[in-house]
Amino acid sequence: MGVTFSFPMKQTSLSEATLMAMGKGFAITSDLDLGGHLIKGYEQHRTAGLPPLKIAAITNDAVATLVSFVYQYPAAPNQKAAMGLIVGTGCNATIPLQFSKLHKNKFPGLISVQQDWDLLDVGIAVNTEWSINGSASPLRMLGLISRWDDELDKACEAPGFQPLEYMTAGRYLGELARLIFVDFLTTVQGVPPEDLPQGLHQRFGLSTTFLSHFYPGSDKGDILEQLQKEFDLSTDSTFTWTSDHADTLYHIAKAIQTRAAGIVAAATIGLLRCADELPDPSEPVRVGVANGDNVEELVVGYTGGCIQHFQDYLKDTQAFLDFITQEEFAAQGKRIRVKLEPCHDGGITGAGILVPAALASTQA
Repeated sequence: MGVTFSFPMKQTSLSEATLMAMGKGFAITSDLDLGGHLIKGYEQHRTAGLPPLKIAAITNDAVATLVSFVYQYPAAPNQKAAMGLIVGTGCNATIPLQFSKLHKNKFPGLISVQQDWDLLDVGIAVNTEWSINGSASPLRMLGLISRWDDELDKACEAPGFQPLEYMTAGRYLGELARLIFVDFLTTVQGVPPEDLPQGLHQRFGLSTTFLSHFYPGSDKGDILEQLQKEFDLSTDSTFTWTSDHADTLYHIAKAIQTRAAGIVAAATIGLLRCADELPDPSEPVRVGVANGDNVEELVVGYTGGCIQHFQDYLKDTQAFLDFITQEEFAAQGKRIRVKLEPCHDGGITGAGILVPAALASTQA
């Protein structure tokens, strides 16, 4: 069988994986042999009616999404399935990169290539984790990190661990909205903190799921009624929810989502350029197209509940991608597009696809 884990891992082969350190509060420790741990647990509880188990392939969910997308997407002659993107509880991406693009300390311990291949020209699927501890400087330089982001970061299990994810992923967007909303109510409107519902004082007391459907015309109903139902006020409180409060919370959620979509779009463009899938705008466009419409499409397979359901996350990400490519390449007379396409079962099918690939590689 093939197995997909939603964890960063170190791998020397498809069938072996060691968990890396994480900052998301998981109980599993680092330096854990994932495959061995799973087999050991299975064997301890396997009854006579169950078959023996062999793990042929282990992969990260973002890698599995890319594998599945490349395998299944019916690309046209002018298209290329170029990247896998996850925006759910977490935010992550995977893209094939040449070894020449990587520092040598990122090379796998065991590399097997055909005899006539130059190692530095060989591609490898790189699971980015987008940002990691110490990489927030560009975000600060561009003025993207607010005081509420800093407040959220400091309260995390590992402050500074994944700064970009804290600004884009479903695990954190509701909490960011809570911090901003409480600040608005207490600082701008002067509401005594003790008059606010207890849920607004609790970390993660405002969920991303709730905000996903919190907009005028939502099928969940009127936003003021949603707010009143979600956060009951104590009977002795002099504070009452109003339409202005509901509208403010909606605009906070929308602003957070718009920023997240812009960051994900910019990061996607940057990663595609790093992989030489997009040319430098200052240089002549070198991509060739196979149809008369003169369009080159790089297709990104996406999955995750946050990008699908949180306000207009998907629509706005695509709009930002279109705006960036239009601004950078239209003057050169080329219509290059980065297109988002769904790949919702990639974590499952990608692991399955890797099993025969791994077995064929072992036999060879």
